[in-house]
Amino acid sequence: MRLALFGSTGFIGTEVLRQALAAEHEVATLVRDRSRLRHSSDRITVLEGLTTDEAVVHRVLEGADAVISTLGIGANTRAAADAQVAAVGAIAHGMQATGVRRLVAVSGAGVTLPGEQKPLLGRIASAVVGLMARWVVDAKTREMELLVATDLEWTLVRPTRVRPGERTGTYLVEERLHGASSVTVGDVAEFMLDCAQDAAWVRQAPYITAGPRGASPGPPASTA
Repeated sequence: MRLALFGSTGFIGTEVLRQALAAEHEVATLVRDRSRLRHSSDRITVLEGLTTDEAVVHRVLEGADAVISTLGIGANTRAAADAQVAAVGAIAHGMQATGVRRLVAVSGAGVTLPGEQKPLLGRIASAVVGLMARWVVDAKTREMELLVATDLEWTLVRPTRVRPGERTGTYLVEERLHGASSVTVGDVAEFMLDCAQDAAWVRQAPYITAGPRGASPGPPASTA
């Protein structure tokens, strides 16, 4: 498939790009500085620029079967949060303009969807994260609100904590937050790529956590 990838030089995005190329997908990506890309291939189309540039965003999206965004916030500040939300807004607008429907993006366990009832430990964890990373949570919450208001087929992946590591195949994907165990970046990337290729978890925000040895990813929720 052909993927449009935003955030390909970051921690999660680098692993998404590696796995996408290993699976022989075609990838178009937008970066500020191509020298920061850690992988090269004749299956990568690299464009340099900013997400505020509507024309270049449209070029990245052109012909894509799905979009993956691993864009993160560089600093826990209001300005960084505003820039992050603007970037996701530009991608969403570009998708609507170019007719690309499927979006898989990284969110966070501290984000609460409208009507979501988190268990007590989940509410406590979200409150702590909100205090420690106020503007990060603010940005990810506004991203969620922005996407909910569109008709795009989005999935927001909410890892608890992401640590370095390869794919384990033992992660759990759940509708509700039941724990706060860390999950490897390899597992997060694998799940995002899986979501981009099917209709599971459409317009939902599943949590991804480490599972017990021998576990397999949780069953997909019904599509919306």
